[in-house]
Amino acid sequence: EKVLGVQINKFKAQNGHCDVNTRYKANPTLGKWINNQREQYKIYLEVKNATADDDDDDGEAFAAATKAKKCPMTEERVCLLEEIGFKWSIDREKGFNKKWDKIDTRTCSTINDIA
Repeated sequence: EKVLGVQINKFKAQNGHCDVNTRYKANPTLGKWINNQREQYKIYLEVKNATADDDDDDGEAFAAATKAKKCPMTEERVCLLEEIGFKWSIDREKGFNKKWDKIDTRTCSTINDIA
């Protein structure tokens, strides 16, 4: 985990962002780890929202629920990742638009030429 944390910092320094593709050829493990963080975060939020009304237990219900869901995501990790500019979701439309902008539609006769 710590090694991958160092690697995401290095990736960000080189690329200016933390959006590592799950099929990142230079470091497939990092891409999978990033995806895993996003999946864990979804569970973390689900549990946090479900236990938000349990004010009288000092976080015991939240801790028990995250353990039951096998979610190792912690508030500390959330903060650390957010500090480096980690995004919990990817704007897939933005990536599509970048690819679309590179296509010269004047040379395409049908939609099959684009795919």
